[in-house]
Amino acid sequence: MVAPNDVDDELDDDVRSECSKYGKVEHVAVSVHNEQVHVRVEFAQPAGALQAQRALNNRWFGGRLITADFAASQ
Repeated sequence: MVAPNDVDDELDDDVRSECSKYGKVEHVAVSVHNEQVHVRVEFAQPAGALQAQRALNNRWFGGRLITADFAASQ
């Protein structure tokens, strides 16, 4: 989605804003592992998470391909 050196405070807000189109966002967490940026978005309802995953997976953002996976909470 972004390069590791592009991670900043605005990224959380940008992700929350985009994902809010699909449902209520409870939490956004951004981390960098092995030069890859990982973004975890927790939705209030599974339906919103599924809609976001379907809409965002394989979408291009800033010249980078987004891979979006759905993970049910425990």
